[in-house]
Amino acid sequence: MNGDIMQGKAATGMVGVDEILGGGLPRGRPTLVAGDAGAGKTIFCLQTLQHGAVSCGEPGLYLSLEEQSGELKRTVDAFDWGGASDDLHFHDALIDMDFETMGGFDLTGLIGILEHLCERHGIRRVVIDGIDTLLDRIEASAGAERELGRLLQWARRSDAVVLLTAKLKSRNGRFEDIYESMFFGADCALRLERRQTGRMSQRTLWVAKYRGSGHGENAYPFVISEKGITSLYLGPGMIPQPRGAREPVSTGVSGLDEMLKGGFPAGSVSLYTGAPGTAKTTLTGAFIEAACERGDRALLILFDEFGEHVVRHLNSVGIDLQPHIDSGLLRVEYVIGGSAGVDHHAASIRARIDEHRPDVIAIDPLSSLTKAFESDMAWPAVEYVLHAVRMSGATAVLTSLTEGGQDESSTAHVSTIADNWIHVAYGIRGAERNRVLTIVKARGVAHRNDVREMLLSDEGVVLADVYPIEGGMLTGSTRVARMRADLEHEQESRERGAESARRQAETRRGLLDELQRLQEELRRLDADTRKNGDEGRKLR
Repeated sequence: MNGDIMQGKAATGMVGVDEILGGGLPRGRPTLVAGDAGAGKTIFCLQTLQHGAVSCGEPGLYLSLEEQSGELKRTVDAFDWGGASDDLHFHDALIDMDFETMGGFDLTGLIGILEHLCERHGIRRVVIDGIDTLLDRIEASAGAERELGRLLQWARRSDAVVLLTAKLKSRNGRFEDIYESMFFGADCALRLERRQTGRMSQRTLWVAKYRGSGHGENAYPFVISEKGITSLYLGPGMIPQPRGAREPVSTGVSGLDEMLKGGFPAGSVSLYTGAPGTAKTTLTGAFIEAACERGDRALLILFDEFGEHVVRHLNSVGIDLQPHIDSGLLRVEYVIGGSAGVDHHAASIRARIDEHRPDVIAIDPLSSLTKAFESDMAWPAVEYVLHAVRMSGATAVLTSLTEGGQDESSTAHVSTIADNWIHVAYGIRGAERNRVLTIVKARGVAHRNDVREMLLSDEGVVLADVYPIEGGMLTGSTRVARMRADLEHEQESRERGAESARRQAETRRGLLDELQRLQEELRRLDADTRKNGDEGRKLR
């Protein structure tokens, strides 16, 4: 049996969905997939069948009561699934809306068709799409419930994965009896919903019930892209495992590497925050360039500017990314924040990480994921992006705009869960605005806590020591002027000290000369005394 199939369950192949379902859909037990129009019921079922046919060796049958098989095949081909599998079989069972029933109406014929097709093609996965349309043809509610029960019994005898889709219908906020019977009768019931949030739509999946199996309890957001359905599920099974220790990853700025005792810890997520214009993108570019020069694969996702513009601007400060783009080491992606909901952006970022498999990732700015939306799913989407980054094992740098100018808090609130947090702010004094950088936190790193001035030049980013003064610090030209004055004062002090030393030396030399003269005089006198003594003895 394929490894995708476990404990009597069948994997759907949808990212995050099987984790929500505790492994997949049940076998030999009916599953109801209910939802409003456009919620994704058909795609959910088609993707489940396609995955079974292609990845699990399980032929699938799609029996449609509402759409023609040609339309369904075109839907499969529209996704990046490699085209409809030969083991995927479609059967039209459309109901003529002008057809009128007389007397009893049951599902005996439908069940007979299902049994015949399953035996003929060795079917292991079945979709009955639009069962509500068929049950609507049965006038008496009791008769509809009876026929529904008959279909559910067949599903339990089949030992196949059986999905029944139905549109949600309610009157005055209460589901009609037959739809309540569907939920009660099915062993697994999924509700797919689509709701409008501002200008954006949002889809969620909720497991209403799953007999005999653990499952996710919440309404989980999901998106539909060219890959099909992707859920933004975050659970215990999707938490990355600890990585082995590796060498620190350079930030691309030697001064910042020195402050961090070598750079960012490998596999960590770091955050640059600051007001507009504080050079967060420049710091990000330095990080990416350093990675590519080491031969690492890099992914740069931009929300506010086109890649060409950013590459050109970075080149003006000595950061050249174009050769790495040309070599394929660096992939630059521009995303329009308001072009889709935050859920779609989160899933798209995850897909790009999976495609490029980068060693380092940068997202500039992550706060753009939330600024265009007023949605209760904005923060969960950001959280999903962070977990996708962590699970990739890449070392990541994110940027975020701060709230209220100089306030250090991040609009995306990423700072609460980032491993390392570097804040860049303006230092305004006199007629100048200068940039200063400080490390707010660095988990597991004995980092420096001093403030550095950040300078941009043709040679890139340079960090310089600020000049501390009582109640503050000096940056820019005032720092340079004060340091020059200190140097001049120190030079003058040295010169004065040298002059004093010279005079003292001259004095010492004079004293030594005088001492030497006196010593010579003393030796001469001593010699004369000895000579006179010798002459006196001779006279006696």
